[in-house]
Amino acid sequence: MIASPCCLILLGMPASGKSTLGQRLAQKQGWHFVDLDHAIATHYGASIGQIFAQEGEQEFRKLEAQTLRNLRFGDNTVLSVGGGTPCFHQNIAYLNTLGYTVFVDTPLPVIVERTLAAPDERPLYQGLSVDAVTQKVDALYQARLPYYLQARYRYVP
Repeated sequence: MIASPCCLILLGMPASGKSTLGQRLAQKQGWHFVDLDHAIATHYGASIGQIFAQEGEQEFRKLEAQTLRNLRFGDNTVLSVGGGTPCFHQNIAYLNTLGYTVFVDTPLPVIVERTLAAPDERPLYQGLSVDAVTQKVDALYQARLPYYLQARYRYVP
């Protein structure tokens, strides 16, 4: 059990299990759970995929940073952020000011398996072979790793 009030922020690759882990941690602790992607989708009335398709990644990243900075929550909160959130608009530095950041470093084969198992949730990977998905996931991981490693803690499930 975590003894003192604080905010716990989970970050890492898409399909790393941040939201599931965050919900479980919050429930176990009796804390609040906030999912940044869900907050964005609710605020803008569209799914993340729809926002990406309509606005493009650059505009989405602006909306994401704005939503992150407009979120209001207190201590005893678990916050899960999107896989790219720490990598844009100095978000990783901002997240580190909010509480304890934790890089959920799920093994890449698990991420590939989850990605292939839910193609509707990962439209960028639809129709790709296992090898192609593996290569894309690995390239994304390598590009984002320098940001993820700026988290205060690292958890390997």
